[in-house]
Amino acid sequence: MGFAEPGELAGLDPQVLYLRLCEVTGKRQDPCVLDLFMSVVSFLNGEEPKPWWHFTAARKELLKKRQLQGENDEKGP
Repeated sequence: MGFAEPGELAGLDPQVLYLRLCEVTGKRQDPCVLDLFMSVVSFLNGEEPKPWWHFTAARKELLKKRQLQGENDEKGP
């Protein structure tokens, strides 16, 4: 994906990283990979280290909100 060291992920959007990985590999990655990116970015942004599975509920909520937002965008005003 073009990163030379983990610190380069600090401040990046984990979902963008996940989508980029899917694009680079040409395959949909397991959603738990998004949890991993969320864990790494959180840690690199100064949070206490947490295992990737700690972020599963947050990932599901994020995707649910973005799905609902997309449905609202499609409906228009």
